[in-house]
Order: sequence, then structure tokens, then C-alpha cells
Amino acid sequence: MRKYFALLLAFVAFTISSCSIGKRLDNTAWIYVDTSGFSDSYSTSSDKYLDESAGDIYLSEFLDELKSSLSAYNIEVISAGTTHQDNSSIYYIEIKRLEFVEDYETESVYMDSADYEPTTFNVVSCEVSAKSILYMLDKGGHKVHVKDYNKTVGKDEKLSNNRTFWQIIFGANKDNSQYTYKELGEDVFIDLSRKAARQTSAGISRQLNKIQ
Repeated sequence: MRKYFALLLAFVAFTISSCSIGKRLDNTAWIYVDTSGFSDSYSTSSDKYLDESAGDIYLSEFLDELKSSLSAYNIEVISAGTTHQDNSSIYYIEIKRLEFVEDYETESVYMDSADYEPTTFNVVSCEVSAKSILYMLDKGGHKVHVKDYNKTVGKDEKLSNNRTFWQIIFGANKDNSQYTYKELGEDVFIDLSRKAARQTSAGISRQLNKIQ
């Protein structure tokens, strides 16, 4: 039974990781990036990390990472009105929406077996969703729909009684009676915006490889 469970976990991990892995194109592809119809949204029950006034920064980081990642897959971003040297197809990606969510779950634990009262934590989770649409431009310059993308990435604070590296080294917390609380970096939403961009570019590269 454990063997099958381990295989299932390995399959799930492979499926998730494959969504983040792109494929470099043999032939250079050209793509416009359009944000004219862009919007963003914020949902929060906690304001520990999310800064709603930083929407322009989140978008800028997303776009910079998207363009850099596309280039690594041999997909070059071009500006509207420009041309390229060969007759290969031109693609068009509309960045429609970035959604930011910060939530928390209250947990009470005894941080140490000697404690008389539990300590309460608001364990925060952060999430970014990026919605975009990929088109191919036909010979007349009209957009032909190829695929919709909705990439969601997240990261959570950790409250755990698992032994840390140093506890193992020094032989502490052998009974898992001590808890540790790990917060996230203050730029977690910038990091998640970049990660969503990388997953979007990876998906685009896989799709364009099928077309080529």
C-alpha cells in the first residue's frame, strides 16, 4: 500500500512540476505582449504581505519575468508595428488579469511541552493567479485564438513540529513536542508574480512547440 501511495505522490509531483517546465523552440518565434485590457484584483483577510498600492510593481515584475523567460525558450518579444527578418508566424499574448489573495488560518499550539497555555498564530497563505490568452496572427493580421492560460501559484507560512536541521544536529525535539513558526519574505507577492510569469511562459513554449 505504501508503495502505491509513494508512486501516486511521485506522479502528482511530476504532473505539477511539468506545468513549470517549458521547451525551447528549434526555430525562433515572435510574440507581442498586450496589456491594454489588463486588470487586477485583491482579496485579503490579512494585510501582512499584500500591498494593494503596489499593483504597478507586481505587473512590471510579472512582465519582466515573462519576457525574460520567453526569450530563454527562443520566443522573442516584439513591439507593435515592428517586423522581423523571416516569414515565421507571429503570436500575440493578452495579459488579462492578475489576482492577488492573502488569507489566514488561526491555529493554537503548545510551542513547548512545558507550556501551560497555547500560543495562537494567524498562519498566512498567499496566492497569485495570472490569466492570459494566446493568439496566432493570420496573414491578414487578425487574431486566431490558440489557448487560454490560468496559472495559480502560492506560498504559505509554516507552523510545524517537524524537527529542524539544527534540532537534528543537536538531538533536540525528538518527541516532536516543540513547534517552529516560519514567516514568508516581505516580497512574497513579487516572487509569486514572477513565478506565475515563468509558468505562463513555459505553457506558451510547450504550445508553440506543438504548432511548429
